Amino acid sequence: MLNIRVLLADDRMLVRLGIKSIFADQRDIEVVGESGDFEEILELVVGLKPAVVIIDALAHDLDTDKLTRRIIDQSAQSIGILILANAHDQGVLSAIRSGANGLLLKHSNPAQLISAVQMVAKGYYLLPPPADDGGAPPATPASHIRHPPKERIEQLTERELDVFRLVSHGWSNAEIAQDLALRESTVKSHIRSILAKLDLRNRVHIVIFAYRVGMFPGWASHPSRRETMGERDSA
Repeated sequence: MLNIRVLLADDRMLVRLGIKSIFADQRDIEVVGESGDFEEILELVVGLKPAVVIIDALAHDLDTDKLTRRIIDQSAQSIGILILANAHDQGVLSAIRSGANGLLLKHSNPAQLISAVQMVAKGYYLLPPPADDGGAPPATPASHIRHPPKERIEQLTERELDVFRLVSHGWSNAEIAQDLALRESTVKSHIRSILAKLDLRNRVHIVIFAYRVGMFPGWASHPSRRETMGERDSA
């Protein structure tokens, strides 16, 4: 069974205890370390080699974006970073652009946190659905992603739109090729075209763009979870 090693980054002990209790009965997830100190977190990343680091954006003494970049810069192995935040936290999507794999809202339930850790450990990207209370979602420094015109989506062909949706769900090129009965080289070609038409730089920006224009359903889907694909087909 997959053993997902998790490191908790939060300066509040009670919050860390609460998160640890959620994973207590999970046989595939193990909390191997915890800290609320910036430099100690970096030392634990190197020493413990966790698969996922959970960063609480509400921690008082931790700069989420800076911590994300430092973890990625000094990690020899691939590492997943999951950020816990409120819907309107400023700067959180900047951490996503810096390399974090996912954002989970603080009001999410324990099952969603467990699922998010499992998905991030597999390399998928996760973003919550757009806010439904009329407020603005978190801002990102890239102006073309901060206010993406929905009209740009109309430039995509039907097949490119299919690929766009699956990329925004975190699917790999191989999974997309299998699902759409395409060659991987064709999928790569479609992604290059999507990036050019939407004026984006990489796959993470596709996820952010989908989130900003309200086309992102909130949870990544993949071939082993076909029950969720009805959302994609009806989008």
